[in-house]
Amino acid sequence: ALGVAKPPRSGWAILGALGLGLALAERLSAVEPVVLLDVAPERCRQARELGLPVVEANALEEATFGIEEIEARLRFVGATPNEEVNFLFARRARELLKAQDLWVGLRRDHSAIHPEMVIEMGGRILFGRERQLGLWASRIETGLVEFETRVAGEDSALPEAESACGADLLPLTHHRQGFVAPYSDALAPRAGDEVAFAILRSRQSEVREALEAAGWHELADPRA
Repeated sequence: ALGVAKPPRSGWAILGALGLGLALAERLSAVEPVVLLDVAPERCRQARELGLPVVEANALEEATFGIEEIEARLRFVGATPNEEVNFLFARRARELLKAQDLWVGLRRDHSAIHPEMVIEMGGRILFGRERQLGLWASRIETGLVEFETRVAGEDSALPEAESACGADLLPLTHHRQGFVAPYSDALAPRAGDEVAFAILRSRQSEVREALEAAGWHELADPRA
């Protein structure tokens, strides 16, 4: 039968309707369509209460990638605290939907999935490097973080993972010339780029100081 041609794919499918996934979805959905994917009914309900579209399904089942809201997406993000599931979700999206734009969250305290495996698959490492995903998910869910957006200067770099502030700061999204994407290893910040950060509230003043010293400046309030 002659069907109507499907519109081109667009927007984001984000696995994990918990702290990390919700924080990404809220920021990415300001620019492009986003759908969250989670197998847990309670997490799906919470996402809906925040006004975020969500599909309740198993991310590793082939049938999930035939669901219209998932199949219509162009970019896929594994943002659960489980790096194996994040990786398998991205790999499935590549195999079943020929997706090219893949972001995979990796755990710093775990070694099942190596960064090289993500790069070989053509994926990007979510949040720029291996992170304490479970800890950050918990911090966001329990309200222990502040979110703030900073503008990169000429030679801005992020504090090293081993530095005093490296563990208290998580870059979430990267804004450049109208395009917003999850922060990753694939895009080095350049002057004028904006990055949204989650900052551990109890260490906020030290982290802010470190960011300023590294060339990241506060975003001027457009209402001022």
